[in-house]
Parts: sequence; structure tokens; C-alpha cells
Amino acid sequence: MTTTVAPTPTRRTPRRYTRDDVETHGRGFYSHGNPAINVKAHDFPYVHNRDVQSAWGQKYTEAQITRALNFAFESLQETFWEGWHEVLEHPERDYDFFPQHTIRMDGEGRQGGWMIITGLPDLDNWDAIMLARWRHLERVVREDVAYNCKFSTVKDLVEANEWLDIPTPELT
Repeated sequence: MTTTVAPTPTRRTPRRYTRDDVETHGRGFYSHGNPAINVKAHDFPYVHNRDVQSAWGQKYTEAQITRALNFAFESLQETFWEGWHEVLEHPERDYDFFPQHTIRMDGEGRQGGWMIITGLPDLDNWDAIMLARWRHLERVVREDVAYNCKFSTVKDLVEANEWLDIPTPELT
């Protein structure tokens, strides 16, 4: 009699987060770059988005919607940068991601698509604790970007400020 043995389920271990996973961004071709987080708002709602059209397409013109979305983008972007500046550069008020370091945060790239952090040790000298702290910061920042790009967030902001109801001058 032959017995068959059921295969043992293999358990995938998550890939470890390493220094190679940390993105860097520098000024100029030969700069070594500082740790950076890509904060581009690729998923921000646009005028022809299905959610945008179902919410506002029947009542407002494309020009009104575009203008309201631009106001929302600029407002959310300003709030994002001010908020993270306070959290990272004044940690006594909020969570301190890097307690042994005095850090500075800047936005770089066209339209501030990169959050650059200076004041940390050279990336080659990071230990597992520093990597874990960076990964936590990166995850929280990306969650904030994703939240700010949700249509419900944008819709609430646009409607609370009545940006759709601002008269749009007609081009003649």
C-alpha cells in the first residue's frame, strides 16, 4: 500500500527591508543624495475621473471643476508640507521619528515631489533600528499622501470651501 504525503505548505517570509530600499535624491549629478520619500500625488483626482464626473459633472462646467481641483491640490499640498515640517523639525510636539538626530525636511523636484531628509547619518552607517525608523516614517508619509489623494478627501475640502461655486470668468 502506498501512502501519499500531503505537501507541507511553504511559508513565504517577507523580504527584508534593507539600505538598498531607501530612496535617495540629490542636487546635481555627482551628489551622493539624501534619504528621500517619493510624495508625488499620482492618484489625485482629475476632471475626467469617474468619481469627479458622477459627483459634479452634471452641475458644474469643466472649468469650474478644474479650478476647484487646483484649489484643493494647492491647499492639500500646503497643509501636507506644513504639517510634516512641524512633525519632523519640532518633534517635541509630535512623534519623534529620529530621537538622536536633529533633522531638516525639504521638498525637491518639480512641484515638490520628493521629501528630502537631512541631518541623518550616512546611509551606509544605518543599523537595523535606523532602517526600521525610516521605514516607519516612509510608510506613514505615503499613507498621508494616499489619504490626501482620495476623492472623498478632495470632495469634502472642495465642498466645504465652496470652490465649485466661485464664478469662473468666461474666456472671450
